[in-house]
Amino acid sequence: MNTVRDLLWEGKINVQIYLHNSILISKQHSSSQNSNYHVSDKPYLNLRLPREAYLPMYLTQILKYLQLYLVSDDIDHMSSRCWFTFENKVLPWFLPIGVMFDITMASVIISRDSKNYAKFTNNIINVWPITLHYIDSNKTNEEISSGVIPLIDGEKQVESYWMHRWKQACFIMTGSSKLLMSLSRNDTVAFWNSVKSRNSIQFQKISKSIIPSTILGFRMVPIQFHMVNSINNEFMGPIQPVLKFNTSNDSYDGLEDITLKDPVSKEFPDLFDKNGNFNAVLLAQGIILQLDESIYTLYTSLLSIDGFLHIIIAYN
Repeated sequence: MNTVRDLLWEGKINVQIYLHNSILISKQHSSSQNSNYHVSDKPYLNLRLPREAYLPMYLTQILKYLQLYLVSDDIDHMSSRCWFTFENKVLPWFLPIGVMFDITMASVIISRDSKNYAKFTNNIINVWPITLHYIDSNKTNEEISSGVIPLIDGEKQVESYWMHRWKQACFIMTGSSKLLMSLSRNDTVAFWNSVKSRNSIQFQKISKSIIPSTILGFRMVPIQFHMVNSINNEFMGPIQPVLKFNTSNDSYDGLEDITLKDPVSKEFPDLFDKNGNFNAVLLAQGIILQLDESIYTLYTSLLSIDGFLHIIIAYN
């Protein structure tokens, strides 16, 4: 199937992973006197990672590839004490890879595709340079920024958080988490395994039993906004609006006409000038969006693996 969902599932990001001094077995790759090192001076690893996945799922693989340069041989221990940054900004491990890429590389996507709206970006080579850090329990010179949930239990923590997110999404959509909680034990395990093994068919099958099959079944839409300054790449979020469909009309006429402009204008009025012009760019799954696009269509087409529609708002 060549649906939008299938294309997104197959989408990959070119990631270039560097090692911070704290994780290097030797400081010979960079000057200890200069913290503004050039990443090219350090060992690095090139990988193509799925948009619809989480960085911690690949930590063991990354550490094994770079084992020659690591301060410790205990990869299992290290994999539960690592974190990533982009331009010295902590990357939230609990966001899908594609979401973090769009947040931190928004300016690149916009400058490339500003005249090609709704164009998939996966077939154009962009390299995402990120840095791997290690939290040494015997040292206190590095701490994860406040407000960021530390990863201390590896993939188990990712799975637990992911399931919690789906419970939230299910509750937002229907007013109850019953559809998710009523999954059999086998289906619950298979749901997470479909993310780990990149099994699109299995993921779609189980997620369809949780997501209402028509717009009539939606109470609200699981949507989160992430603000990013496209000049200095400072980002904040998520901001989660209450986006409720008006179900008071028995015919439900016009529900599909609810557009992205509704929550954006309500939550971010300062982004509109006095003439009503929108002074920002909207992105989801690497695609530039327009304000007049249907929220329902966007959600069912571009939702991420955590059950939420993540929209990046890039402003100057």
